[in-house]
Formats: sequence, C-alpha cells, structure tokens
Amino acid sequence: MTDADLAALVQRLALAPHPEGGWYRELHRDAAVTTIYYVLPAGGLAPLHRVRDRVELWHFYGGDPVEVHTLHEGRHDRAVLGPASPLVVVPASAWQATRAAAGPAWCGCTVAPAFEFAAWELPSRAALLAALPAALHPAVLALTREPPP
Repeated sequence: MTDADLAALVQRLALAPHPEGGWYRELHRDAAVTTIYYVLPAGGLAPLHRVRDRVELWHFYGGDPVEVHTLHEGRHDRAVLGPASPLVVVPASAWQATRAAAGPAWCGCTVAPAFEFAAWELPSRAALLAALPAALHPAVLALTREPPP
C-alpha cells in the first residue's frame, strides 16, 4: 500500500486520528461489543496501553502485517497479524502495543465487553517502568514513545 493508497483509504473509510496514533472509526457499538477500523502508517507505533477488564480481538484487512505485542502475567509475547495469521487475541487487561512494518496496515479491533475510554490507559514510559518488572523494561523502552523535550 503506497502513501497515496493510505490517504485514499483513510478518506474512503472516513477515519479520524486515533489518540494512540494512526486513524480509526467505530463501526459497531452495543453493550456487549465494539468494533473499529484501525489504520497505522508505515513504521507506525500504537504505544503500550491497555483496556481494563476487556478482551481485544485484532483483525487484519490489508496492507503490510503488523506486530501485536502483549505484556501479560510477566511475559512479553509478540504475534504477527497479517494474511497468514489474520486474528490475534489480546487478553483482558494486558498491556499491548502495535507496530506497523515497512508499509501501512489496515486492521480492525473488536473489544468485549464494549470499549469505554474510562477503561483505557495510556501511561507514560516512566510510569510503566516503575510499575512493571525489570525483565519487561526492554519491551517498555521499545514500545513506548519518548516524552517531548
């Protein structure tokens, strides 16, 4: 997917900027579940965040594969979401980050129970380093953004 294809996709799907980076649009919401389209630019990072008490299902629709990282129960796991593996499950309350490869990626996320911003956390790198075990610090450093100077 070229940059022009990315711009056309963002416009065609009527996507808006996402607080984590990239673009999104909510497609469905009820009390049980929400679903969004989510697009990341080439090399884009949705930094470590979590949705408390909710399972998140990532779906792949097109473009380049993405890496979905989870920090859960003291482990760092990495899954590739793409044509060969078009679904990744993020456990409830797991810290997660997503990184696009060399090209843009078109994904979707389904959250159950329904997503609410009140259950969403996007802490600073410093807060994660203070809260998580030292064994996870390399992942925190790789999957968060530097604070602005």
